[in-house]
Amino acid sequence: MNVDTVCFFPIVRYQAKLFYSMAEAWLSTGYIKKAIFICPSISSYDYLKKKGIITTVFLPDLFVENSMNNDMRRDTNTEMNVVHFEMKKNEILGKWSRKQFVQPNQLLFESRVYKHVWEKFLTTYRIDILMIWNGYILPQRALLQFEEIKRNTKVLYFENSYEPSSFVMDSKGVNAKSSFENSKKTSRRNSLEYSEVHEKEGVTPAVTKLTAYINTRVRYALKRSSSRYKYILRYEHSQPIIRKIEKICEALFYKQPELPQEFFFFPLQVITDSQLIDNFNKEQESVIAKCLEIIQLVNEGRNKPIYLIIKEHPRQEINGYLKCLREEYSSPYILFVNSGDTSALLEQAMAVITINSSVGYQALKMRKNVFVLGESLYTGDGLAKKVRDWEHLERVIRMLLEGHTFIDFIKIEQFIHNYKEYSYSIDVTNNTLKKIWHDMNQIIYGGQ
Repeated sequence: MNVDTVCFFPIVRYQAKLFYSMAEAWLSTGYIKKAIFICPSISSYDYLKKKGIITTVFLPDLFVENSMNNDMRRDTNTEMNVVHFEMKKNEILGKWSRKQFVQPNQLLFESRVYKHVWEKFLTTYRIDILMIWNGYILPQRALLQFEEIKRNTKVLYFENSYEPSSFVMDSKGVNAKSSFENSKKTSRRNSLEYSEVHEKEGVTPAVTKLTAYINTRVRYALKRSSSRYKYILRYEHSQPIIRKIEKICEALFYKQPELPQEFFFFPLQVITDSQLIDNFNKEQESVIAKCLEIIQLVNEGRNKPIYLIIKEHPRQEINGYLKCLREEYSSPYILFVNSGDTSALLEQAMAVITINSSVGYQALKMRKNVFVLGESLYTGDGLAKKVRDWEHLERVIRMLLEGHTFIDFIKIEQFIHNYKEYSYSIDVTNNTLKKIWHDMNQIIYGGQ
């Protein structure tokens, strides 16, 4: 595969670090001639700016430079396609917080600015391969709208894998939008195992991580004090220092409540997760309300009640989200936990009810029945059960309580094997990077 220019579009630091390891290896071996990095966050840019072998663009600066341009033609259709995800995200955030989030007019304005930014960018650079992390944030969606990208550029999407400390690569999209088929073997062989059998790179020292985190937060605060950068630095996903300290204290002093003998486990997801916004057409709270209603119905006439345990997501964006849910959905049959060991909850749970959380995948690995309400790649015959509606959910819960099981151990084992082949360890080695390049060649030219 002869490639001139690869453009990498990470969002935060660890993604930039991963992409840089690819760029460095492929440039040194002659696989590619040029690497360009687009950085929407301070953390990603700070990691890359001292790397001399690559071209690095700090996207907020490009935005500010172009935001005063008067030649930004309005294209309503393109704008709505570009801003839909973030408009929905801010609508959700606005419901749960009094903080000022990005208004629709600002998002539409940004889409026009980014259109101008990318027009100039694509005039300067011809991109053979675009390697993009997730692909949902507004500047990424604006770039993907260009016909030049659609016609002349091979796009590869990257996302965190359901396997720990690993990632996936796909030509169609991420999660439920990906090309992964759980019923067939993938064309890749032992991707995750291939990464793990070789010696891994050293772990970044805690002091180095802490220093990088503090530097990022300080620079973020300074930059954001300027009105020109107020909104466009929102892709800096590191938590504020106070929030981080609160989380550490919660974990240190948390005591697991006594668990009931029989319960279903519902893991909360980050309310602005693309998995929820793009692969589920209801709000997470509506699921809790219906699950509670079903649990109460099922408990009528039972000598021994069953319970619903709901666990907070460790990176939830809204402070007090769990507290609000606890107040809204108070019931003797529901227990909210804000920390603790998810694996321990899975081990004791009768089954897992989820929209499409990665916890559902972990539950399958532990051979637990899983009921999925949204779109997910781990549903299928013998795998997680896709629930069609609330009546169906009540029916499968009652069937489970009567002794029915929906999982097939052999099919789960094959599915896990296939998905591991589809995943790569974050701790890449030179051999792994060669393997990724080989798989890219297969995806782009051999089909996926």
